[in-house]
Amino acid sequence: MEFRWLDIGCGDNPRGTVNVDKYLISPEIRLSKVETEADVIADVEKGLPFPDKSFEIVTAYHVLEHTENILKALLELIRVSNYLVIIRVPHRLSRYNKLPYHRHQYLNVKFFKRILEKLKKYRVIRAYDIEVHYKPHVKYFLQLPDEIEVFIWV
Repeated sequence: MEFRWLDIGCGDNPRGTVNVDKYLISPEIRLSKVETEADVIADVEKGLPFPDKSFEIVTAYHVLEHTENILKALLELIRVSNYLVIIRVPHRLSRYNKLPYHRHQYLNVKFFKRILEKLKKYRVIRAYDIEVHYKPHVKYFLQLPDEIEVFIWV
């Protein structure tokens, strides 16, 4: 079975069968003059040019921390998905979290679960925040990842 995958905020690294970016040349890469490899230029906060439930998988890797209205953007991702939305944002303790062009910092799994519980239509099926690793010489230790990942079943 072939599935349709929408990748939001693809930049110069498209992953989906359809790839969207807000800018032809994003502000972060403007100095290098690297153009996006998006199929569609659109702003997730202003609405995506796709019908409801157009894609089985919708990904937004390091997109939501750049948006002005996270809820509006999240609802738009959910609207165009008929199965799964996967979100990645910088971990709240990550060195990437405080970049000057991030509008939202300290995002965490609880934040996304709380938003989705209020909507009462969607649920987080899996979320990763803190990774626990095992090394024989130090037993268990915690390693803070650079990002969190949230899977939403729609």
